[in-house]
Amino acid sequence: SQTSGGANRDTLVYDNHDTTLGNELLSNSDMTGTTGWRGYNLEGSDTSIPYDNNGEGYDEVANYTTFNGRNVLYMKNDAASEGPGSNQNFTTTVGKVYKFEMTVWVVSGTMKMSNNNGGFRDDMHVSTSTTGQWETITMVAACDTTDNSAEVYTWFHGGAGEGYVDSVSVKEYDGNVGNLL
Repeated sequence: SQTSGGANRDTLVYDNHDTTLGNELLSNSDMTGTTGWRGYNLEGSDTSIPYDNNGEGYDEVANYTTFNGRNVLYMKNDAASEGPGSNQNFTTTVGKVYKFEMTVWVVSGTMKMSNNNGGFRDDMHVSTSTTGQWETITMVAACDTTDNSAEVYTWFHGGAGEGYVDSVSVKEYDGNVGNLL
């Protein structure tokens, strides 16, 4: 189970009358364009995508391409300790609950999706568990601080890895959401 602000996602209660999700909060969430995402921690700094210093001794790549018939963000890192990836900002509202979802094909390594603690008291993350097939990972987080800016990250846990990000989504739950005590 993933947690946020001390609330276990398994103890969230959703409004039975309105279980819909709001609009997509991310730009280019389906990777059909070439904007919206930034390279995160690529050789220690944030940069634009596409990024490719493969062959310059660093072996980090982040670019938009197609894979298995889908538009994707391809990411590769050969260094075991750096943990590069991609990130994007979005706006939150205090007291609202958000659904994070990422669909990826991991070739090697373990990919994570995480939020930062801007609009959320605690950082949360969820990791992939397979390689060689499409996998969708999901987490739910409540915005519990007055900071209304947040970021979502996709990155390789432990550094080294290769994979294709098909989509990353962040949506607000429309109904009332509460915590079981």
